[in-house]
Amino acid sequence: MILLMSTEKKYFELMLEGKKKYEFRRKFVNTPCSAFIYIPSPISEIQGFIEFGKPIIDSPEKINQIALSQDIDTGEDSDILDYMEGINRGYAIPINNIEKLKKPVTLAFLRKHYSFTAPQGYMILDKRPRLLKYLLSSLAVF
Repeated sequence: MILLMSTEKKYFELMLEGKKKYEFRRKFVNTPCSAFIYIPSPISEIQGFIEFGKPIIDSPEKINQIALSQDIDTGEDSDILDYMEGINRGYAIPINNIEKLKKPVTLAFLRKHYSFTAPQGYMILDKRPRLLKYLLSSLAVF
């Protein structure tokens, strides 16, 4: 399964540096997967490709412990518990591999050629085969 997911630029950079070892989500798929990374406004581009391991699905408290173990300073006072407020279980998704695309794919291009709307969380690209084929062609490994 291949997704397209949104994340802020600072978190994408921490992933590329190898400092951020997990992605944290309130909702996610329950299996290992890959995803193209969309950086929202003001950048508005697909900039990366990531391979995830099997998600750890647990209580917000346990997910927060995983987050705190990374010891990453994002300049924010809040932690994952604030983000996970109001849910019974959250996701810590291990980052197995990440790469930056050689040439980012802009939102303007995606709108023009694929009637694209950027996801707030993630979308399953397997349901958009034409777009998926184009994005896979942008990777050196495919």
